[in-house]
Amino acid sequence: MRRALRTAGNRRVEVVPSGGFQLFGEPPRDIGVHGRGGDEHPTLPKSFSNAIQADADNVSAYSNRAFALIGQKRYDEAIQDCTDVLNRQANNVDARRTRAFAASNKGDWKTAMDDYNAVLEARHGDVDGLRGRAYVEMQTKDYDKAIADYSEVIKVKPKDMDGYLKRSRLYELKGDLPKAIADCDPAPL
Repeated sequence: MRRALRTAGNRRVEVVPSGGFQLFGEPPRDIGVHGRGGDEHPTLPKSFSNAIQADADNVSAYSNRAFALIGQKRYDEAIQDCTDVLNRQANNVDARRTRAFAASNKGDWKTAMDDYNAVLEARHGDVDGLRGRAYVEMQTKDYDKAIADYSEVIKVKPKDMDGYLKRSRLYELKGDLPKAIADCDPAPL
């Protein structure tokens, strides 16, 4: 299902189910986990703000605006949007994961870790949650836990080269070169 939104300049934005967006007359763009899109379209947050103004209970608009704000490195605003969603829907895992991502980009490791733990409690094996938590663990130098999380990612997605490469880097940081080299071997893929 698509939801059409109007911008101040009468350009229409379509929010697509994948969490991406499409400006009317242009190919779909992926906002994605990393918030791509907000930097390409500086008016995109305003488009979602207009949708929120029209319907204050539109949690999709808050979540999509948060992604756009992350793309513009406006992390505090993205965190607030996700918090607004969580105030309406306390069990919204996607909003909690997005808030964790924004907090980790900001360097707020405690908030990020708390949110990633909540995501993984609600959805055991959530690959994006595991990756995010592993990133925070790596930044806080908790390498053993980060290795365990990347190992879980690899169990869920055995052909995920990114999981192997990140785990390899962690083994290298721990000084375990044989395991680091083994993870770089393409044979398991």
